[in-house]
Amino acid sequence: MKSTHQTLLALSVSCVLAASLAGCGVQITGVALDLPDSLEKGAVITAEPEYIFDGATPESAALAKKLDALGIGYVSSDPTVVMVDDFGNLAALKAGTAEVALSSQDGTLTASKTIEVVVTPTDITTTDTLTLTTGEAAALETAVAPEDATHVAITYTSSDDAIATVSDAGEVTAVAAGEADITAAVDGTELAAVCQVTVLPAIESVELSDTALTLQPEETAQLTYTVAPEEALADNVTYTSSDETVATVDAEGNVTAIADGTATITVDVNGVTAECEVTVATKAASTVGNSNSGSSTASGGQAQNSSAAASSSFEYGAIPFSNANDGTWWYIDQADSPYWAVLNNINAMRAAGGLSALSASSSLDSIAYSRCDYQLKNNTLSHDGAQTPEILAQSQKSASEVCSGWQNSPSHYAVIMNPNFTQIGICCYFEIGGKTIWCCTFG
Repeated sequence: MKSTHQTLLALSVSCVLAASLAGCGVQITGVALDLPDSLEKGAVITAEPEYIFDGATPESAALAKKLDALGIGYVSSDPTVVMVDDFGNLAALKAGTAEVALSSQDGTLTASKTIEVVVTPTDITTTDTLTLTTGEAAALETAVAPEDATHVAITYTSSDDAIATVSDAGEVTAVAAGEADITAAVDGTELAAVCQVTVLPAIESVELSDTALTLQPEETAQLTYTVAPEEALADNVTYTSSDETVATVDAEGNVTAIADGTATITVDVNGVTAECEVTVATKAASTVGNSNSGSSTASGGQAQNSSAAASSSFEYGAIPFSNANDGTWWYIDQADSPYWAVLNNINAMRAAGGLSALSASSSLDSIAYSRCDYQLKNNTLSHDGAQTPEILAQSQKSASEVCSGWQNSPSHYAVIMNPNFTQIGICCYFEIGGKTIWCCTFG
């Protein structure tokens, strides 16, 4: 049998063991999650639970043992926004909100935190330039990068409200002619973009190169327009015919005669209109040029004579000049072959130099007429009083002769070959005895 000493020793060891186990009896009574309110998209963090004990905090080894026993797990209410693994590692995947929760296996311990995933804007762009007419409005196309940026508010301001104003939604309204900068800025950041706005005056009037044309079937003519004021915006132009069975017109103002009758060609430029009355007559003399089997159409749409008109001379008894200035002097207009002979010769020079053809302009014709009249009444050949570019000549008896003279004169030839000109006016005053005064005006 055992001795009394041995029995007491055994009891002593038992008490020491019991005391050490008592230290392991500390219980976890609560837990909290230390997580931020928001995370930037792409951020990765680890959850740090804060446990509450009913006594002293156990040592790490003991705590780990107790946590293993609890079977702590993590879950996200929306893993596409915030993903979390079994160890509490979180990843912010896209803009939005998600609730991250911690719980023990038996459900006695729980904690959660709602997290917003945010995306900080890095850039802003808007419409680079706008050209508007007074009173017109247009919306800016503004974009913030990245596309999923959160909590974005944009403020628009104008550098000059007297020129252009802008609404909170980015709609620009043209107030008066001039230039202004519209700035789009992201609130709370230094991000900004600028749109340069040019405001042009509204169109007051439109004038066509011809207000009346007489054509034979299948003949063509080119209509062009000018607007006043010259700097007005003309970005919406349409041509229409009142009767396409008589005459058609394309988007560039090229008129084609179809059959006998009358049609009105209308040009609409930003809501302002002008008209040209086109008469198509099988037997009528064309007001666009001579028509014969040798004619062709130039790029400007003007009928071109390949032979006779280019060298036509004045045959005073044969050509029906109907425009009498007085009892002695007469002048030519678009009803007369020398007019078109001059135009064809000048366009031939321009074509040889790679330039586009000029089209006949009734308004420039009128200026040419007045300039010839000025030379006659003042017995001079001078550019005094000229308000448009012009070339002059006198005494030549034919279109070919006067055009040859202009071509061989550097100063006159330079005017003819100006690439900025698109229209021409032509006139010749002549006297039965053979004296002539020629003028071409350009625009």
